[in-house]
Amino acid sequence: MFWRFASILIWLNMFSVFSENQDSLIRLIRPELYKAMIEKLDKCKATEAQRNELIKIVAIYGRDYGTAKAQSILSPSQLELAGLIPRKNGSVNAHSSTKDSVVNLTVVADRSKAAFKHFWRGWGGGNDYWEIFIPQIQKLLHSVDSEGLFEYSRVALFYDQVPSWSKKEIWPNPQGKHVAIYNEDSLGNPKYDFERLDQYFDELVLRHNYKLIVSVCPVPRLLSSHPETVNAFLGGKGNNSPPKDFIKWKNLVFATVQHLQGRYGVGRTRQWYWEIWNEPDLWQQFWKKSEYEQASLEDFLRTYDFAVAGICSADDSLKIGGSGFCYGAKENTKESELSREVIRHCAEGINFANGRKGSRLDFLSFHSYGPASLFECKEKSFLDELRRYPQLCKVGIQCNEFNTSLDGRTNETEYAACNIAKVIDYCIEERRRGIPFDLIGLCGLASNNPGFELSGNLWSFGMVSYCEPQRFVFKRPAYHLYSFLSKMGTQQCALTGSSYGDEIHGFAARDTFGDVSVLLYRFDEDDLASDIPGLKNVKLTISSVSSGFKDAQIFRIDNENANFLATWRRLGKPSLARLTLNQAKQIQSGCEPNPTNLTMQQIKGNSVAEFTMRTQSIVFIRFSKVKQGNHGR
Repeated sequence: MFWRFASILIWLNMFSVFSENQDSLIRLIRPELYKAMIEKLDKCKATEAQRNELIKIVAIYGRDYGTAKAQSILSPSQLELAGLIPRKNGSVNAHSSTKDSVVNLTVVADRSKAAFKHFWRGWGGGNDYWEIFIPQIQKLLHSVDSEGLFEYSRVALFYDQVPSWSKKEIWPNPQGKHVAIYNEDSLGNPKYDFERLDQYFDELVLRHNYKLIVSVCPVPRLLSSHPETVNAFLGGKGNNSPPKDFIKWKNLVFATVQHLQGRYGVGRTRQWYWEIWNEPDLWQQFWKKSEYEQASLEDFLRTYDFAVAGICSADDSLKIGGSGFCYGAKENTKESELSREVIRHCAEGINFANGRKGSRLDFLSFHSYGPASLFECKEKSFLDELRRYPQLCKVGIQCNEFNTSLDGRTNETEYAACNIAKVIDYCIEERRRGIPFDLIGLCGLASNNPGFELSGNLWSFGMVSYCEPQRFVFKRPAYHLYSFLSKMGTQQCALTGSSYGDEIHGFAARDTFGDVSVLLYRFDEDDLASDIPGLKNVKLTISSVSSGFKDAQIFRIDNENANFLATWRRLGKPSLARLTLNQAKQIQSGCEPNPTNLTMQQIKGNSVAEFTMRTQSIVFIRFSKVKQGNHGR
């Protein structure tokens, strides 16, 4: 699933068509999965609307019922009845904390010499190349650049698309041209045109200095074996079937890599990741030969091998891998079988391009939409599969497309920020244990869909919402989380007193000035509405400090702070269509995480601070050896 800046209207139109023929949706679901889903829906007494929504999502995405989709559509009590989450002892309030209970945490600031790599600095772009030139996105990119939030951007190479007349003026020197790189003359000989791709990559690479995760897909329509299998998710711009000529496919990949190296330099492109395909296991969208039929596994392995051959013909020192899998590798399904077979093929299969054993897999990429627990299950499944083959045990892992909610229902809330923090915390723990986790990338930078609560619309991704036609831009809690993360140092500090999986946990780092940053989250995956009451007292000690801190500031994300929805609610939930400039400014002001000074005590040479945390909240604390604001940092 590629990026979603302006794909909302496409999806809504597609859903309206699907809803007219529920039978066509049901035919897209595996019979055994549909039967199990209906049984669970009967158990939890789901409404007709809930049933239809789940059928729609499972049919379109092909994903297993009972993960992020169910958690966003069904209530916690329904999830319990369906057996999708364990029953709790007592009511939900049994989990709530009181102000009288205290969590004692300690950060050891002086001893650790472990590097703290900012591996989370990736994002996926938009469905349409032209979207990066939208004024709001340009403004957002400058804001992101100034804070240093991201290092990598994930992009696709081979879209077939023509900018619509309403959007064409956004392009530099628009001529209404195809973006498509690949074309053929009257005799069927390939012709390449990189003009549009260059404009897009120049913006990312030269103007904003991003490194790229280049997803080598989809097959251009003129090179496709089944050109009628146009992907609706890509707005009709991408084809999801195998190439009809694998030599032409290899040559296209080779010519494109060679062109990009000539334009941006060998050194720069060797820092990029070259990813073969996107979610082939989600065959209903990305790997099929007819409307209801999956393309073959052999054709995918052949497509993979010839793409690798094209890349290596240009430069065999590039980082090559794939394939952006959306399922885990454990399930007994044909979707999981595909990812297992790709891994096996790269380890010991016969290469279709050169006849030798195995194929290049420098990194394995996967996608995850849902709670941190789902992320953990997927990552573990791929690690276990890689460990079956000694030659693949050091293959890097990356999740280069993830978000909290598959349908966007919670992505604009504090719940999403807390879930992302927990995913990052999990990856920090994995890296500490020696797991080669390279990178995680957030799906989407911005969405022209303001979000579910604001507008009732689903499929809203990214870190900001912008509203047409007023062009108001509202930062979401996730934006501020990434802003906090960017301010952390590069030397990890040990955090004791809680463990990963506890109600409150986090991580800490020290910068070159000796200042210490601590990020803590209090998160309950089951509390989608952030309605579990109670505050939790936290006592935080910074120990073994060679010289005391002079200043500490605390920043908060919760249902009242750094949360544009909270301000919108206080204003009486005004209609976005009638939002006044004054109301928009108030909401924008409510987006900001205004810091407050945190009182510290010096006890036996340690700095001690106390504060409270709400449920579904994040606190970010900067302990400084000089008064903040006096050192220009």
